[in-house]
Amino acid sequence: LTLPRHWRRNAGRLVKVHLADGEEVVGRIVETDEAGAVVDIDGTPRRMEFADVSKARIQIEFKREA
Repeated sequence: LTLPRHWRRNAGRLVKVHLADGEEVVGRIVETDEAGAVVDIDGTPRRMEFADVSKARIQIEFKREA
């Protein structure tokens, strides 16, 4: 995911995010805007600015839990 439109298109999907400070998190994209996204990590929403994201990839889910 490199552009805000990529994040918008994948709202609701599971994503693995590598942050600029070296932290790695996995969560579900809840909402996005032009500056960042809110990712739900184990039930806790966390705001991530796109400037702080070094890499983000959608995770494949074969059995998504409801």
